[in-house]
Amino acid sequence: MVRADDESALEAPDPPHARLPSRTLPILVTALLIAAVLFIYLPLLPVGGFRFFDEFHTLDRTTAFARHGDWFTVYSLQEPSFKKPPLQYWMSAGLLETGAGELTALRLPSFLFTLGSLVATALLAAAVMPATLWAMPASVLLLACSTMFWAYGLSAMLASGATFFATLALAAAPTAPAAALALAITAAQGQRNSSVRETGAACQLSAT
Repeated sequence: MVRADDESALEAPDPPHARLPSRTLPILVTALLIAAVLFIYLPLLPVGGFRFFDEFHTLDRTTAFARHGDWFTVYSLQEPSFKKPPLQYWMSAGLLETGAGELTALRLPSFLFTLGSLVATALLAAAVMPATLWAMPASVLLLACSTMFWAYGLSAMLASGATFFATLALAAAPTAPAAALALAITAAQGQRNSSVRETGAACQLSAT
């Protein structure tokens, strides 16, 4: 006679898809969504022209490194300026030096920060709702549907970078408060002395 525990041992093993950890599937879907966004929007980087007036300032500050032969000082309208952090300008200037097209070089940093914002949003959703990780792909999909999000993500504006650092700071706050503070300071520095329109856009994108 076969005991009950022996019967359970003789049961067929679960199929591979049933053994897939419940936490893995939403993370995988989130990664696929971000990858899909990458392939959809990346070809749009060199398309069209400038949409915002401040993009001309980005062009001026980016090309000033090579013009003045000084990669440690941000120049604005031919004058040294300490109002803006140089990270995004360095990135664009480096791309121009490698031969990238002007629009691509100016927009690619914003685009990378935009993708980073999608990742940071997923991490924030996981931090807020750790028991419901399907909030990760849902939040990414919701943010990716924002027309303002992509208007700035496909531009040469600095708002996308500020959005990335601000969102990442919120995501890191529960587990790494010191890192969150550093990221928040970075985001604030990126928007220091920004135009009202650009600062408002960064705040609205972060709130989204």
